[in-house]
Amino acid sequence: MLILSSYEDSARHNSKNICRGYKMIKLILKLLTSKALLKVVLPLLAIFLVIRLVNIWAGLGLVLVILVYLTYNNRAKVFSWIGNINYYKGNTEAARVWYNRAYNSKNPNPRTMITYGYLELKMANIDKAEMICKSVLESNISEDDKMFTRSNLALVMWKRGDIDDAIKELEEIIQTYKTTVIYGSLGYLLIEKGDLKRALELNLEAYEYNNKNLIIMDNLGQTYYLLGEYDKAKEIHDKLIPENPSFAEAWYNYGRILRQTDGPEKALEAVKKAKDYKLSFLSTVTDEQIEREIKELEEECQKKSSEGGTVT
Repeated sequence: MLILSSYEDSARHNSKNICRGYKMIKLILKLLTSKALLKVVLPLLAIFLVIRLVNIWAGLGLVLVILVYLTYNNRAKVFSWIGNINYYKGNTEAARVWYNRAYNSKNPNPRTMITYGYLELKMANIDKAEMICKSVLESNISEDDKMFTRSNLALVMWKRGDIDDAIKELEEIIQTYKTTVIYGSLGYLLIEKGDLKRALELNLEAYEYNNKNLIIMDNLGQTYYLLGEYDKAKEIHDKLIPENPSFAEAWYNYGRILRQTDGPEKALEAVKKAKDYKLSFLSTVTDEQIEREIKELEEECQKKSSEGGTVT
């Protein structure tokens, strides 16, 4: 048993008190310099003191000043938030304008910059989109943001006509960074290139990864269609269409499938639905393709009607 002298015991006790005091001082200093204190506690304390020492109107005035300051200081977040609202309303141009303001504000976060680059690409501003992607990659960002940016850069390569480099980039990314978006982009580019064997492998893998995503479903159904496996293609799109996809490609591809499995009447109805959705620079079907398909189907319907068939 260890026996301590009264001096040693007192010294140890004092040492413990000193340690506790030191820890308390560190905690207080940490609190005083914390962002939470600066952003929340101090403003609230200031408002309280103004109301108590002056009057409520002065306190409300201070509240307004603080709100204006916080809005200005966080304007990049505010601008991107407004941009998001416009984007989901279908107003891509307004969304691009607001994201441009966010991008040019003080310290926009990487996701804001990445989204802005995507919107510029969607509006066919390839050079601007590429510049933004490269500037993001050169900044200090997380690995997830880096992969996300590289996937957008792959779309830039595709739109420049470098489909092989775009596929190579996405295949490299997907080795370590599997997401629904990457699967969707790579799945389509393999179809676009005409590598249907690899497209089927990848799109089946994508469907296993996320069988609820509408783009992945459309890619798989389109792959089956191009391979001549129309029943399998229809099976996939019969699951997709009840979800009421809001992009033209799904309805256009469904119409082409129905043309092979159910005849021109139902096919025509589906393809006409594709015209309800606005196309962009990143759309994988054109107005000309849709109009040509409609014209051919209408001619088939007329021919069938003249031969004694019934057009619904």
